[in-house]
Amino acid sequence: MKTNNPETLLCSSPHRHDIYKAICTVLNNSLTPPTSSEPVIVAKIVHELPLALNSLRLPIKTASMYVHQRPYVTYNEIEKQDPTNPKKKVEIGDLLLIRTLKKSNGSIIRSALLLQAKKSVDEHSALKVGSSNNTQHNLYAYWPEFIYVSNPLQGIKRKIVGPHLANGSKYLIFTTKCIPHHYHHYFYDDLHFCCDYPECCLSAIAIPDGLTRLQYFATELFDFITGNAGREFVLHPGKGNVGWDQVITDLIETTKNWKSTATMKSAGMTSSTRLSGALFFTSGEFDSSGSLHMSNTGTDSNGGNDPIFDSLQDTPDEGGIPIIEFVIDEVKD
Repeated sequence: MKTNNPETLLCSSPHRHDIYKAICTVLNNSLTPPTSSEPVIVAKIVHELPLALNSLRLPIKTASMYVHQRPYVTYNEIEKQDPTNPKKKVEIGDLLLIRTLKKSNGSIIRSALLLQAKKSVDEHSALKVGSSNNTQHNLYAYWPEFIYVSNPLQGIKRKIVGPHLANGSKYLIFTTKCIPHHYHHYFYDDLHFCCDYPECCLSAIAIPDGLTRLQYFATELFDFITGNAGREFVLHPGKGNVGWDQVITDLIETTKNWKSTATMKSAGMTSSTRLSGALFFTSGEFDSSGSLHMSNTGTDSNGGNDPIFDSLQDTPDEGGIPIIEFVIDEVKD
């Protein structure tokens, strides 16, 4: 019996082209109009990407949960980074990507990519000295021990250590001024055939003195889906784990808790829901092996109704983060 390698299948033509086309269409739509705020852009990506990828009928089952909340943390050096910051806290991220590979032998391999979204006139000004940018940059460049200041994890300490930290946490930069075509990728021709303006959506790694390894976010997404980006993690690692595995589990579980709350408070509703000032919606098709799976989660939980994206406002300090999960099947012939 032959096992089909899902990465090989997804990277082969024409599947590679179809995936790129779906990604680029979603990104282009999400960046329109150019005056859209970061939360609106992220919300559009979270809503539209699962629908676009699922329509391809490939061995990718994509689902998402969106809650417009702010998962805040604090750390000891935060006041040194910005003495004028009265709240002395920073968002841990704006978007979490999860990849779940279902192996033919029954095992599951999971990876994650935590993204901090910034809107900028170009990729360099995204990290210019400012009230919140320094504190966020320090978090992603060094990952000091931090404490959650958002419910329901308020007061809990975490410390991310180990190799390849930069693979798991990056900046997601939406630029209003497109950057010249100088980011190489091995599927460069596919990317530019599918994307009108790939330079307007970039990913980057934070290092002590700025940004490095900038690339098109479309290629970052493709690499993540095909197993060539992100950082592996173990869901529910067990008592005593305070590192990467537990942090990703924290974010997943607090977001799923919002789904449970939304379901209870909006029985009979099929559209997106606002709870305590927070917009919540789900999109796509949930898989029983996925990190986001819940017994009350089905296909396109909004009933086909589009969430309203133009009224997203700041929200109370609560947990939860927008999440997109890609469940990949390894099947046998």
